[in-house]
Amino acid sequence: MDLIKWDEEQMGTGIGIIDSQHKELCKIINSFGDALNNDEDQEVLYETLERLLDYAKYHFSLEEEYFEKFDFSEQSLHKSEHKYFLEYFNTIRKNLDKKTKKSKLSQTEASMDILRYLIEWFITHITGSDREYIELFKKNGVI
Repeated sequence: MDLIKWDEEQMGTGIGIIDSQHKELCKIINSFGDALNNDEDQEVLYETLERLLDYAKYHFSLEEEYFEKFDFSEQSLHKSEHKYFLEYFNTIRKNLDKKTKKSKLSQTEASMDILRYLIEWFITHITGSDREYIELFKKNGVI
């Protein structure tokens, strides 16, 4: 069951490449939720988290390339949000194994914390911060 349902009106930017990448991030987050819900082993959770980090880096680099190219006035703040996200998950990735070796419960709790953060961040970021560049990107021919 999808924890985040794509809502074109609320989440869509009208920019095909950005919406496509946001939808993929949404799918990966939902995959993490499914793995957790299905009580998958820790390896599956790690793999999904790695996939998320890799795809987020790819997506952020595209957005940031456009920020530079079009001289987006809020690029500093937006880039710092991207940086924080990546640092947060890199830290989690490094520490998750140490924290979760103790018990199954602590693994589940850590994974639930990750999932809650992902859902909140995804919705807040694409319905908030990402709205600030839509007009600029469209004006410069990104569709």
